Amino acid sequence: MKMSPASKENIEKCSHELDVDFSKKDFESAPEFKCFFKCMMEQDGILVNGTFYQDRFMEVLKDDKELDNVGREKSLRALPSCLDEAKYINDLCNKSFTIIYCLHKVL
Repeated sequence: MKMSPASKENIEKCSHELDVDFSKKDFESAPEFKCFFKCMMEQDGILVNGTFYQDRFMEVLKDDKELDNVGREKSLRALPSCLDEAKYINDLCNKSFTIIYCLHKVL
């Protein structure tokens, strides 16, 4: 993995803060797993005071070292529709998870 130190730090902070245990087999079904993505988006400045910032999200995707060029382009093209798909979800944990899930589907 080519994860930046800031990303690693954010992952550790959010997983500790939410008590997400990635070593458990069923961690994805834990309610706090969805909130993990909300926390990461807040740490990255994508989600601020309940508002998602598409421009900031695009910057983060452009800088994502885990995506190859094809994956990056697919994610950048899909982002507006993924944000749109989640626009009527009020719960920020569910909204964050829906956006990430949508982006994951295009890869």
